Parts: sequence; C-alpha cells; structure tokens
Amino acid sequence: MSMCSGRLARWWLAASLATALVGVGFAPPATAAPKKKGQVKIDRIALASILIRDGHFDRAARVLSKANLKDPKFDRAQYHVLMGIIASKRKDQRGVIRHLEQAIKRGKRQPLIFMLLAQAHFRLKNYRATLKALDRAGPKARKDPMAVMFRAHSYWRLGRKAFAWKTLDDGVKRFPFHREMRRQRILLLIELGLYQQAAGEGRMFLASRKATLDDHLTVAEAFRRSGQPKPAVLILEGALLRRPFDKTLLLRLAHAYVNDEKPLSAATLVHRAAYIDTKLRVEAAELYRRAGKTTLALMLNAQVLDQRAKLKQRLGLLIEARRFEEAASLERRLSRLGLLKDQQLVYALAYSYFRIGRFRLVAPIGEGGMA
Repeated sequence: MSMCSGRLARWWLAASLATALVGVGFAPPATAAPKKKGQVKIDRIALASILIRDGHFDRAARVLSKANLKDPKFDRAQYHVLMGIIASKRKDQRGVIRHLEQAIKRGKRQPLIFMLLAQAHFRLKNYRATLKALDRAGPKARKDPMAVMFRAHSYWRLGRKAFAWKTLDDGVKRFPFHREMRRQRILLLIELGLYQQAAGEGRMFLASRKATLDDHLTVAEAFRRSGQPKPAVLILEGALLRRPFDKTLLLRLAHAYVNDEKPLSAATLVHRAAYIDTKLRVEAAELYRRAGKTTLALMLNAQVLDQRAKLKQRLGLLIEARRFEEAASLERRLSRLGLLKDQQLVYALAYSYFRIGRFRLVAPIGEGGMA
C-alpha cells in the first residue's frame, strides 16, 4: 500500500508530543528547596518538562544530562520518557525505543508511551513490533487516526491484506472526514485490483473542496502504476483545468498519456512544460518523434540549449526524416564535442554516408572522422 510513512510520522509527532506532556504524569516545577546554605536543588525532570513543552529540546537534553541517575530519589522512569521524546524530535528512532523500553520496565504503562514506541518502530519499518506496541496501547490506539493508519500499513507490509483492509475500512467509518485515511483506502482498493470501486470513491474524494493537488497526483499515480492509465488521465485532466501551468501536473499527465499509448498528447503537454523548464525540450521533441511528427520534433530540437543533447537527438531525427545529407554534415560538430566515441552515433553517421553514396571511411569507426 502506497502509504508515506515519513509523512504519517511527522503529522503524528506534534500531536503526540503535546499529549505526552499532559498525559504521562509530568510534575509541575518544584519550588527550589535549600540544599545547603546558599544552594538550591534543581528539579531537572520538571525543568526539562517545561522546556520540552515550549519546544526547547536541546536545552532539555542538556538539563537532563546533568541529572544524577544514581540518586535513589531520582525519577528514572520519567527521565527515560523525556529522553524518548527528545530522541523522537531528533529522529533518533533507536534512541526512542531504547528509552521508552526502559520507561516501561520502570512502570510506565500509559497508552501514549506505547503509541510513541509504535511510531518509532514504524519509522524503522519494524512492522511486527509496531503492531505489538499498538496492541499494548489498548483502546486509545483505536481512537487515534494516525495509529489506525500505522496499523493498516503494517498489516499490508506483512502481507496480511484482509487485516489491512478491515483496519482502514473501520477507520473510515470511525473518522469519515479524515482525508488521509480516505485517500489511503482508495489506494488500497487500487492495489487490491478493485478499480471500479476505487474510481468511484476516488471521484467522490477528489470532488471535495478539501482535496489538494497532492491528492489528485497520488490517486492518479496509483492508477497509472497499476496499469490503469485512463482513470489517471481523467483525474489529472480535471486537475489541470484548475492549474494549467503546473509543471509537475503537466509531466504526470504526459506520463499517463504515454502509458495510454498517446504520445502526441504527451508531447503537447511536455512542450507546454518546456516553456517553464527549457531542459524538457529534448523530451518533448522525442515524444513528437514517437508520434510521427518529425518536423515538429526538429523545430523543437533547434531550441535545445544543451549542444551535446541537441546534436545526439538531431542526428537521429534527420535520419528518420530521410535528410541524410544534413545528417552527414553534422560530423564535424559531433567530433568537436567528443560525441563520436559513442558507437551508436558513429553507426548512425556511417549509415547517413552510406545512403548518400559516400562509402570510403577515412578512419575505423569510432576513431575519427569520415569522408
């Protein structure tokens, strides 16, 4: 299933951290109590909690680094919870797992602990461990939409497609307005080969005011990759009406037309995109060639700025147009750019000479020019 694990994890992280600071028993900052005359004892757990809540993760880590872990009164369990959150912010997933497992051993059993642990395993693609951690989180994991999606993706990756489908299906019923979950359900339908149902749900989903360009691109790409270019074309054409000069959209639609064996439609789209990015002129010219529009291909090739790419393509286009004299005349320019080291180009040039009746080679193919 084409879920983006990095995106899911990022979306969930902010909410998880905020909930963590409220839900796992962070103590308020203790009043500084005299240790000796002129000294105060710092509650590092409370101070680090405040710093984490305010987004100062590095400062919180420095505060905790000075804690006396051997002090029997020091809250080691909460220390590991905080360090786990800091590790999550730093994208140190193994650190998250290490610290949260220590917190669990020391008695932390709050559902959020297990959900954060599941997130870390999910990011490391440890899907069995992800499911185990979500199970240990209990009912709370079933009430969190991102946790539902982690579970569905993990089932899919483990080949348990029926469980993946049931998880997403139940999730959509529970969270009917959750866009990402609805989108992933459509992608799952496509991967299961249920194209008609996927197309129907896809149209309804993309008709929503909240549907983004990324939604259109994702659903269309899923259809295209599954060998269904026509639905992909319809989706992308609809999106193109609203954003006619979006380069990514133009190229994705062109790709779908290529898969649908319509190179001319693809060529016109890439040609339009080439006004935005001139490097695309070579690709547009090639598509015109494939569509049998050699004259258009040559006209566009003349505008290519990269001389090496331009000449390599032009030689082939001139031969295809049966303009052998012009093709043979490119020899000096090809040689000057060092392109005659390419055996395919040398053979193409030799063929041009052959077709105009110039049979004598000045040097062996690939080692020099021709006459």
